[in-house]
Amino acid sequence: MAWELTGNSGTNAASNFLGTTDGKPLIVQPGAGNVGIGSRTPQGKLEVNGNWDEQHSVGALTLAGDKPTIRFSGGAIAGNQQWILHEGSDGPGDLQFFNGGTTGAFSRPVLSLTPDGNVVVTGDIRLANADCAEDFEVASAEPVEPGTVMVLGDEDTLQPSQHAYDKRVVGVISGAGNYKPGIVLDRQSRQEKRSPVALLGKVFCKVDARYAPIEVGDLLTTSDTTGHAMKATDPAQAFGSVIGKVLRPLLEGQGLIPVLIALQ
Repeated sequence: MAWELTGNSGTNAASNFLGTTDGKPLIVQPGAGNVGIGSRTPQGKLEVNGNWDEQHSVGALTLAGDKPTIRFSGGAIAGNQQWILHEGSDGPGDLQFFNGGTTGAFSRPVLSLTPDGNVVVTGDIRLANADCAEDFEVASAEPVEPGTVMVLGDEDTLQPSQHAYDKRVVGVISGAGNYKPGIVLDRQSRQEKRSPVALLGKVFCKVDARYAPIEVGDLLTTSDTTGHAMKATDPAQAFGSVIGKVLRPLLEGQGLIPVLIALQ
């Protein structure tokens, strides 16, 4: 392989050419150091430092071509170690993630981002946390603790429950104990007086067992204790005010127990 000081017409080694002209690859081997483009102190093997160029609609690093692709490899072909990030210019223009699995064959995308902003997933979506919550405006001037039972108030705001068998109940403030929200809907940039309310799934809930012992499988409703649920002992009154089903008993006093949210 010959090292050349000039490349295409109009280039020279003193200003803008570094490479070979005989069809062989250019290998950069900085020893134990790193390579920086736009960076004098690169921290990784290759570091590209630059800004978005709004005038030309380009970033610090641009991949061009009919099918621009980045390949990620964790070493020898093995499960989940071979990935490709590919812009599907041969199809609908999706940004697609392929996984080669144990064979290295990239047959179909496992995740696609479409030009109109949709996400297409071919496998299961697994969330590590427990409930589906939605952010609501809270009327209280003070922060409401996770686990608090909430009801509808005035002007589309929520407030802690205060009455038994309240049909305005909407759910429980998410995040108490070791259960955190897996999905939060309607998250907005202004969050000062908004809290996530669990609408579906498992959540820790404040309960008061002084009205009646609470056992696994019992249905819960609102109580006269602010922000606390109790066992629903009157089926007629409970209709429309049930919060969920008990997953752990509390036979006396007040406490925080896991429940399965099932508004009805």
